[in-house]
Amino acid sequence: MNIVEVVICITLFSIAVILVLYIGQIATSLLFEKYIFEATRHANCFTNSTKGDIVVASCIRVIYNGTLIVTVYNITSAYPYAS
Repeated sequence: MNIVEVVICITLFSIAVILVLYIGQIATSLLFEKYIFEATRHANCFTNSTKGDIVVASCIRVIYNGTLIVTVYNITSAYPYAS
Protein backbone atom coordinates (compact mmCIF):
# COMPACT_ATOMS: atom_id res chain seq x y z
CA MET A 1 0.00 0.00 0.00
CA ASN A 2 1.42 3.33 -0.90
CA ILE A 3 0.81 6.69 0.73
CA VAL A 4 -1.67 7.86 -1.94
CA GLU A 5 -4.00 4.92 -1.26
CA VAL A 6 -3.87 5.60 2.47
CA VAL A 7 -4.73 9.27 1.96
CA ILE A 8 -7.61 8.37 -0.39
CA CYS A 9 -8.91 5.79 2.12
CA ILE A 10 -8.80 8.24 5.00
CA THR A 11 -10.47 10.96 2.90
CA LEU A 12 -13.29 8.69 1.71
CA PHE A 13 -13.86 7.33 5.21
CA SER A 14 -13.99 10.88 6.61
CA ILE A 15 -16.47 11.95 3.94
CA ALA A 16 -18.65 8.91 4.68
CA VAL A 17 -18.68 9.64 8.43
CA ILE A 18 -19.53 13.31 7.85
CA LEU A 19 -22.39 12.40 5.48
CA VAL A 20 -23.84 9.85 7.91
CA LEU A 21 -23.78 12.42 10.73
CA TYR A 22 -25.31 15.09 8.49
CA ILE A 23 -28.10 12.81 7.26
CA GLY A 24 -28.81 11.78 10.86
CA GLN A 25 -29.07 15.43 11.88
CA ILE A 26 -31.44 16.14 8.99
CA ALA A 27 -33.62 13.14 9.89
CA THR A 28 -33.80 14.24 13.53
CA SER A 29 -34.72 17.80 12.54
CA LEU A 30 -37.44 16.56 10.18
CA LEU A 31 -38.95 14.37 12.90
CA PHE A 32 -38.97 17.33 15.29
CA GLU A 33 -40.64 19.59 12.70
CA LYS A 34 -43.20 16.88 11.92
CA TYR A 35 -44.03 16.64 15.63
CA ILE A 36 -44.46 20.42 15.89
CA PHE A 37 -46.67 20.42 12.79
CA GLU A 38 -48.92 17.67 14.15
CA ALA A 39 -49.15 19.28 17.59
CA THR A 40 -50.03 22.62 16.01
CA ARG A 41 -52.57 21.10 13.68
CA HIS A 42 -54.43 19.46 16.58
CA ALA A 43 -54.19 22.47 18.91
CA ASN A 44 -57.48 23.72 20.27
CA CYS A 45 -57.94 27.18 21.73
CA PHE A 46 -61.03 26.14 23.68
CA THR A 47 -59.34 23.60 25.93
CA ASN A 48 -56.70 24.00 28.60
CA SER A 49 -53.12 23.88 27.45
CA THR A 50 -50.92 20.95 28.36
CA LYS A 51 -47.67 21.71 30.11
CA GLY A 52 -44.54 21.62 28.00
CA ASP A 53 -41.58 23.56 26.72
CA ILE A 54 -42.62 23.95 23.07
CA VAL A 55 -45.14 26.61 22.05
CA VAL A 56 -47.24 25.10 19.28
CA ALA A 57 -49.93 27.77 18.95
CA SER A 58 -50.94 31.13 20.31
CA CYS A 59 -54.53 32.07 20.93
CA ILE A 60 -56.09 35.50 21.31
CA ARG A 61 -59.49 35.68 22.94
CA VAL A 62 -61.36 38.97 22.76
CA ILE A 63 -64.37 39.40 25.04
CA TYR A 64 -66.57 42.47 25.30
CA ASN A 65 -68.59 42.74 28.51
CA GLY A 66 -68.90 46.46 28.80
CA THR A 67 -65.12 46.57 28.74
CA LEU A 68 -62.81 45.05 26.16
CA ILE A 69 -60.90 42.06 27.54
CA VAL A 70 -58.06 40.67 25.43
CA THR A 71 -56.46 37.44 26.60
CA VAL A 72 -53.37 36.05 24.90
CA TYR A 73 -52.13 32.62 25.87
CA ASN A 74 -49.95 29.91 24.41
CA ILE A 75 -50.73 26.26 23.82
CA THR A 76 -47.64 24.27 24.71
CA SER A 77 -46.61 20.69 24.35
CA ALA A 78 -43.70 18.56 25.46
CA TYR A 79 -41.48 16.86 22.91
CA PRO A 80 -41.78 13.07 23.25
CA TYR A 81 -38.28 11.95 24.16
CA ALA A 82 -37.52 8.27 23.90
CA SER A 83 -36.27 6.73 27.12
